[in-house]
Amino acid sequence: MKSLLTVFCVTAIGLFVSAGASAGMLEVEPYLGYQFLGSVGTSAMYSSNTNSAFQHLGVGLRANVKFLDMFYVGPDFSWYQGLSATQPDLPTTAGVKVTNGDQVKLGLVAGVNLPMSFRLWVGYNFLDYLNSTFNGNAVVPGLGQLPMSGNRSLSGSSFKIGAGYSIFSYLNLNVEIFVTSFGATTNQTITIPALAQQGMPTSVAANMPAQSSNQLFITLSAPLSLM
Repeated sequence: MKSLLTVFCVTAIGLFVSAGASAGMLEVEPYLGYQFLGSVGTSAMYSSNTNSAFQHLGVGLRANVKFLDMFYVGPDFSWYQGLSATQPDLPTTAGVKVTNGDQVKLGLVAGVNLPMSFRLWVGYNFLDYLNSTFNGNAVVPGLGQLPMSGNRSLSGSSFKIGAGYSIFSYLNLNVEIFVTSFGATTNQTITIPALAQQGMPTSVAANMPAQSSNQLFITLSAPLSLM
C-alpha cells in the first residue's frame, strides 16, 4: 500500500510541474530555517517524559503550480542537518548523546494565498527519513553500565500545516508544524566493546519499536516566478 502511494505521489509531482510549465504559472521557492522543539519516541516514552528532544538547521525547495492567482500545489523537498539530542535515561540506557543527525523529507504541499500578505498550506511527506549516530551507556544485567555506540535509522511519513507572511514581495517568514510516524526497525547495530572481556560478541542487533515525532520549523523563503 505504501509503495503504491509513493508511486502515486511521484507521478502527481510530475503532472503538477508539467501543468504549471504549460500554463505559465510555475514558481520555485527555496527556503532556509531552523527546526526546534523537535522530539521523537514511543507513546510510552511520551507518557513518561523520556522522549528525545532535538533541534537542527534545514534547507528546502518547493515548486508551486498556481491556480486562479490564489491556490497553489506542488512538490516539496527538505533536508535537515546537524541534529543533536540528549536521550533521557531509560531502563536499558543512560547518558545517551545523539549526534551527526540528518533528516530528509519529500512530499506534496497545497495552499492558499490570503489577503494582507498571509497564506496557509498543508502537506504530506511520503518520505521522511531520519538517520543519526549515538553514544552513551548500555545497562547490561549483571555488568552494570557499559559504554556503547551505534547508528539509528528511522523511516516513515509525515503531515504538516504551515502559515506564512510576505515581509517583502521576494521574502516570506514561515512557520510549520510536523507530525511524523516512523515504522519499527530491526537489526540496528549497537557496539559494546566491554563485552569482549566477558567472551561475548561486541556487536548487538537491536530492534526499535514504531515511534512518532513532532517538530516546529521556522523559515525564510524567497518565491521566484519562472513563467
